[in-house]
Amino acid sequence: MTRRGAIGAITASLGVLLAGCSAFFGNKERLRYRITITCETPDGVTSGSAVQEIMLYEPIEAIKPINIGTTNITGDAVVIAVGSRHYFVGLNQCGSILDDAIRIGDVHPPLNESGGGNTQILHSFKQANARSIMDGDRYTKLPSRSFGLTYFTDETDYSSLLELKVGNGAEGWILKTVIIAVTDEVITRQTIAVLPWLRTLTREEVKKSPKYDGYMNSYLASLSDQFATGR
Repeated sequence: MTRRGAIGAITASLGVLLAGCSAFFGNKERLRYRITITCETPDGVTSGSAVQEIMLYEPIEAIKPINIGTTNITGDAVVIAVGSRHYFVGLNQCGSILDDAIRIGDVHPPLNESGGGNTQILHSFKQANARSIMDGDRYTKLPSRSFGLTYFTDETDYSSLLELKVGNGAEGWILKTVIIAVTDEVITRQTIAVLPWLRTLTREEVKKSPKYDGYMNSYLASLSDQFATGR
């Protein structure tokens, strides 16, 4: 197994562990939001947006001292069209952006002092009908964050998936702005128009791919929470 595959397998195992330990998490809070991402691309400045929902769990009192929690994102990735190709800002990436927006307080109007944990901060974000704006310079300076998109060299072939790191030598690409606004709109379902096979493809089929590694299922699942639900 490659190093990349081993890391992917560990990540997948951790996700299963968290899902299996859901009984340890309480204080659920949901937030539906529209995320709009604008990038400078080789074809000019282009935007894409999606309505997603995040559900955040915080640990029950018994395990709060170890300071762990988990989130779950539903919806589809943000799709950015450049010429005839589509680039996807996955659910995992969108979740990181939202988490950053909440934590750094880049919210308009300003949040009231929440005085508490992640769930209370998220609740305040929702109650304030908040709007967060993050520009590229500030976003790339946040610790431990990188901005990446996934795309397919052949959009009929799931195994042609690649990752593009914006701001890390990706010629012609710059992350310009990210806007997050609380909404009650319906969750958007846009990937099926671009990747009609995504919901009927099974994880077992993916694992049989000659190009399979531990990341492939994770990347595909990040395009839509409905990945592999069509069978």
